Amino acid sequence: MLQEQDHESLRLNAETLKSELEDLQILNDSEQRLQEQDHEALCQAKQGLLSVQNQLAKKTIEREEFERRLVKQELGEEADSDTAKLWIMSIRNAGLSQQRRYAKRMRFWRKIARERRSSSETTKYWYIPEILDHCMMNMRSEIPRLKLCNRRMCGEDIDDLHYFELMMLEMEIQTGLLNMGSLVVRKEMAAMESRLKKKSTSCID
Repeated sequence: MLQEQDHESLRLNAETLKSELEDLQILNDSEQRLQEQDHEALCQAKQGLLSVQNQLAKKTIEREEFERRLVKQELGEEADSDTAKLWIMSIRNAGLSQQRRYAKRMRFWRKIARERRSSSETTKYWYIPEILDHCMMNMRSEIPRLKLCNRRMCGEDIDDLHYFELMMLEMEIQTGLLNMGSLVVRKEMAAMESRLKKKSTSCID
């Protein structure tokens, strides 16, 4: 009986964790869940984009200064401008390619995590203690990551991000805003179509 009570307590804790995970909305997922009250999330995303762009502007100035020093150090004071530009461009492209690969991996794992959270299989085998423990461990590790992602999508905790990370974050927020805006338009069009149908039906009657 004690073991059953312990397992039931763990299951309730797991349900709490699962509920918290479901409430943690990454703005990239908002096209699936945007409700009337989530217009606040749209405003937060716009403010987040502005914060990221401001931080990116600061990093751009720092980066250009660093590149000028690096050119002098590696190519010398007499290096012609075309050679310096090509050398800097190659460094930028390498860094951006690396960051794109990182962002692609993050999107993949984010998709997997989202599918696991929404799948009914998540709770199907919770009656098995070992599986329940494993699920709880995964959820506990996922919650802080999602919270950090959400804060960064709102323009918070971005001071330590370097230039290319800020660029990728800017693109992610812009994508999220497009998705949310598109969903708002679709919902408004659906509501308008519904009103027109009701009006047409009432006229026929």
